[in-house]
Amino acid sequence: MLECFTDRVRMRLGRFTDRARKVMALANQEAERLNHEYIATEHILLGIVKEGGGGAAQALAKIQGELSAIRLEVERIVKPGSEPLPRGRRKLTAHSKKTIALAIEEARSMNHNHTGTEHLLLGLLLQPETVAGQILAARGVTAEQIREATCGGG
Repeated sequence: MLECFTDRVRMRLGRFTDRARKVMALANQEAERLNHEYIATEHILLGIVKEGGGGAAQALAKIQGELSAIRLEVERIVKPGSEPLPRGRRKLTAHSKKTIALAIEEARSMNHNHTGTEHLLLGLLLQPETVAGQILAARGVTAEQIREATCGGG
């Protein structure tokens, strides 16, 4: 599932849950589908929505209702590339790398020994300047709501 990432990225994903790893693989697929050369925060958000069963998707569904509305919003804002690109590994943008770092830090701060999809979602929310951060903020989703929905606020 992680073969689409470099060894360095795979090391950082080592403590990720299976669902969080799946989200990252789905983010790569979404970048491919959109003919993008990179994995940006919007692709990670699409991966969370597509995975659909982790803590992040459950929390979003609880707060937002139907997840398809988030997917449609991303697709309204982010246009596909004009040229089909070869399948395979996409590079993470600086913001995507920061999402992973923030997710790991969120997990540590909650004394969790794993990094789950909920931590990835928090990593997105903590970057309001990104496409994913702006979409989530516009929908009224906050880090506090996600923490409450996934961990009872702790």
